[in-house]
Amino acid sequence: MAKSWKDLAKEAQEKSIVLAATRLFGRKGFSATKMEEIAEEAGISKATLYKLFPSKEDLFINVVESLHEEFHIKTNVLKEDKFPLLFESFLERIFSFLEEKKGLIRILFFDAPALGERRKRLFSSIREHREIYLGLLKRILRAGEKQGIIEDDIEFLSLTLLSLLKGVFQESLFIEEDRTSEFFEYAKEKAKKIITLKEVKND
Repeated sequence: MAKSWKDLAKEAQEKSIVLAATRLFGRKGFSATKMEEIAEEAGISKATLYKLFPSKEDLFINVVESLHEEFHIKTNVLKEDKFPLLFESFLERIFSFLEEKKGLIRILFFDAPALGERRKRLFSSIREHREIYLGLLKRILRAGEKQGIIEDDIEFLSLTLLSLLKGVFQESLFIEEDRTSEFFEYAKEKAKKIITLKEVKND
């Protein structure tokens, strides 16, 4: 059943608010951002904002979920079909996204709100998207396996790489801002070396 014009308009307005909150949270952090500032950034009244998002904490969860969705879209559309290029493209998109959104994601570690019962929804979203990322990583690695390039345990390899990527991101929040790109480049090269490639035999 097609959505009504009213429902589509509401969704568009909610998306506009989430984008406005994303920009402000990324610049100022969660604690320093006021709801009236988000309303002004989105070009709506404060009353309309509270009607759609009863609290800043509810809005924060929507921002996190939209962040996951954006990341999934960017990493799920890979045009390359040959494994080395496919994996390199995947890594490139991951690290460029993390660098772009570093200010916002930093909130998750240093300025996250007290969510109370809402925490269940947040962690449910995080777990759900973790499975999506892990599944995508497995598909990419299995492509290399089918092409006769990878010789490894795909299950353990995907978990190892996912753990590496999570650790690299977390540590990047603590290093100097001007060394982030350098650190990500180093991590990308190390991630490639974890994979065991089949030996190419020369006739």
